[in-house]
Amino acid sequence: MNYLWDNFFRKGQSERTLAHFLKDNFLFEDLTSREINLLMNTIHVRKYRPGEYIFRQGEAGVGMYILSEGNVDIVVEEDRQDEKESDAFVTRLKPGDFFGELALVEQKSRRSASAISCGESTLIGFFKPDLNDLTERSPSTGVKIINKLSEVLGRRLRETTSKITELKRQVDFLKPKKT
Repeated sequence: MNYLWDNFFRKGQSERTLAHFLKDNFLFEDLTSREINLLMNTIHVRKYRPGEYIFRQGEAGVGMYILSEGNVDIVVEEDRQDEKESDAFVTRLKPGDFFGELALVEQKSRRSASAISCGESTLIGFFKPDLNDLTERSPSTGVKIINKLSEVLGRRLRETTSKITELKRQVDFLKPKKT
């Protein structure tokens, strides 16, 4: 189950302009055409090569990414006492998915996982200074984005809590019973 990184807010994918792509993203779907144009002046589009890291676990988080084309793997480094560090696969993201959004709201954010391009990928970067600038220029636009961001973070927190509760039940079930 990839619930933590699955994008419950993904819309159907088709060929479209960057403006339409942004408008179809859950975080920006409430923005007007004028607000989308403001947003387009702050985002960053970048292509990644196969195997290229978008970011590494533990690095400072500066913003979020929306996957426009290609695929991205999310992996977590695991410390093992008897082996060198290895990466545990978490999920593979598809076009329309977004990730790293916690960095937009968290002070001194650190990446909790690594993101690696699986092939040729195009990502849209939206960084904390961009959100701050957009909010200063158009407070109502910033509030709309932050409200949607809050919805995403709330849903992911609920999903995490649910998964932790289920794992705790499983661990408790496996513990030897005292006689």
